Parts: sequence; C-alpha cells; structure tokens
Amino acid sequence: MRIYLFCRAVLRHWWALMSCALFTVLGAYIFYAEKSNKWALGATGAIAVLCLLIACYLAWADEHKKVQKYLDDGPRLGLHIASQFGIKVWMEQTDSKNTPVWFRIEHLGGRIPTDVRFDPIQSKKGTWTLCFGSEAYVKPPVPLILTYELREKGASIDSRIVDHLGWGTLLLSFVKDTDPQPEQDEYPLTVRYMDGDAERTQMFKLVFDKARFGFLPNTMHL
Repeated sequence: MRIYLFCRAVLRHWWALMSCALFTVLGAYIFYAEKSNKWALGATGAIAVLCLLIACYLAWADEHKKVQKYLDDGPRLGLHIASQFGIKVWMEQTDSKNTPVWFRIEHLGGRIPTDVRFDPIQSKKGTWTLCFGSEAYVKPPVPLILTYELREKGASIDSRIVDHLGWGTLLLSFVKDTDPQPEQDEYPLTVRYMDGDAERTQMFKLVFDKARFGFLPNTMHL
C-alpha cells in the first residue's frame, strides 16, 4: 500500500514535469542543430529519467513537509474564566452546586493532548490550595468546565462543610488570604499534558481584581 501511494505521488509529479518547457527547448534545439533521430531519442530519454529523479525527490519532499508539520503542530490550550463580580454576590453562593467562578479549558489547535493535569495553586499567604481535577483529554469544539476543590493547609475539605458553606464562601476564603496591596493578585497555573509519549507544559496566569472582586475573564500566558 505504501509503495502504491509513493508511486502514485511520483507519477503525479513526473507527469507534470514531462509537460514542462524542457522538452520544448529540446525540440527546438534538435530542429535547429539538425540532430539525428537517434540523438533526439537518447536526449529525450535522458531528460525523462532526470524528470523521474526530480519527481521522486518532490514526492519525498511532500511527505517530509507533512511529517515536519505534524512534529511542529503541538497541542495548544486556552484557559478561560467566567467570574461573577462583587463580594456580596460571592457570599450569596452558599449552594454547593453553584460557584461564583467557572474555569474552562479549551483546545485551540494542534494535536489532541491527553492526561491533562494542573499544578495546585496556593493562596497568597499559603493557607488555602486550589486544586483542579485532571482530564483524560481535551479536544474541540466544546470547552471543558474544570472541576476543583479547595484544601486548607493541605487537607481536603469535608463534603459536609462544602454542602453547608458552598463554594462561594470557600473561594472567598482563598482570595481573601492575602494582603490589601497590590490591587490585583496574580496566580500562576501550570498545565501538564502528554503529547504522544512526551510530557509538555503550558503556563497561565489567573488575575483576581480586588476592587471589582472577581477574576478577570481572560488568562495570560506566561
């Protein structure tokens, strides 16, 4: 099957080369130089063989470009945030099924990443840790909404506490575990995933605006 595909690619290039201007120039030369039929046949055959060699190279070059494109076309992910703004709104999110912030991961291009994992994010004073769940893969067109949990001093929060307080209150504790200044807190987030047999990473930066009290919608690449 591979031999057939290679021969078909060579034939396609060879046919195009056999129609090129070389044979027109050769015919004109044979006419004006009054070359014999034997010479003309030999010269035509030599050019045909040369075109065949060039066609083989062009077929190889086409496949090389495809392979190179595949090697260069690594996964590209985007991280988006849909956040409510205002401390009052956050405090009202007392239902464990609701959250004031939604985090979404999206496949922007390239190969499909697998075994997608996220490094934990610590609050500024280190009391709380925001941990995202892993994903088997991320592929278009629908972005994935990430699950997460909060840990206090490294320990998971009891589900009964989550049900009682809600994610708004717990996330409130995370973002308030900081100093009044600066006006915005930045949280680096590392995403790790497998690209075939190779592990790769992307770096993002989550920005929390203290004045508006909410995460900015667009993350930044680091």
